[in-house]
Amino acid sequence: MTKLFTSLLKWTLILSMLLITGCRRNIDIVIPELVGNPGNPRFNLQFTNERNVDLDLYVKDPNGEILYYRNPQARLSTGQLDVDCLCDDCPQGPNENIFWSLQTQSPRGKYEFWVNYYDYCDTQQASSFTVRVTNDSRIAPLIFSAQGTLSIRKSNSTRWIYDTDTNKVTVK
Repeated sequence: MTKLFTSLLKWTLILSMLLITGCRRNIDIVIPELVGNPGNPRFNLQFTNERNVDLDLYVKDPNGEILYYRNPQARLSTGQLDVDCLCDDCPQGPNENIFWSLQTQSPRGKYEFWVNYYDYCDTQQASSFTVRVTNDSRIAPLIFSAQGTLSIRKSNSTRWIYDTDTNKVTVK
C-alpha cells in the first residue's frame, strides 16, 4: 500500500509540474555561426567545393520579387543579398545570405526559396549544401534546415515555401 501511495504521489507531482510549467515541445537547436547579416526572415546557404562550383541562393518574396546575384536588393522591401560566392572568389567562404532587416517589418506571407547550380569553374563537380531559414529576432532562431547535393550545371534543388503566418516550411 505504501509503494502504491508513493508512486501515485510521484505521478501527481509530475503532472502538477507539467500543468504549471507547460509541456515544452520545441527543442533549442544550436546552429553554426552563419555568415552575413541577421534578419527576419533570413535565408542562408553554406556549401562545399567552392573552388569548382558556383551555387546561388534564390528567394522570391511575398511581393513577387526574386532576390539573387543579379537582383541583390528588393525594390519594395528591405530584402537584400549581402553575401555572394563566385568560383573561389569567396571572401566570406562558401556562403550566400539573403535577409530582411530586423529594424523594419518584412513582408508577411509566403517566401519561395531554392538553390541553383549556376555553373562550374574548371570542371563540373558535385557540391553538397545546407540551406537554413532563421528568424534572428527569436531566442531559438532556427526555423528550417535542409541538406542536399547538386551535381549538374543549371540544375535546381527542391523548392521550399516559408510561410510567415504559420512559421513553417513546406515543399512546393
